[in-house]
Amino acid sequence: MERVFISGRMRDIPFCDAWMQFDRVECYFRNNGFIVWNPIKCLDSSRSWLHNMCICIKHLSKSDIVAFLSGWEHSSGC
Repeated sequence: MERVFISGRMRDIPFCDAWMQFDRVECYFRNNGFIVWNPIKCLDSSRSWLHNMCICIKHLSKSDIVAFLSGWEHSSGC
């Protein structure tokens, strides 16, 4: 089974909008048989940006596919 990492903008947009974008893509890939890592559901906002980026890079390195959400180019993490 292939692994998908979802990458997209989370800052400077309403959290509920970001959550819906990430969730929609996660559902699409899960429904099509992929293993999905959705950072918006897994990262801890009380930790530093750098700490969260290290976690993302770890999961990204294990992924076969990266799904970039609309607006990703405005994200310092993407």
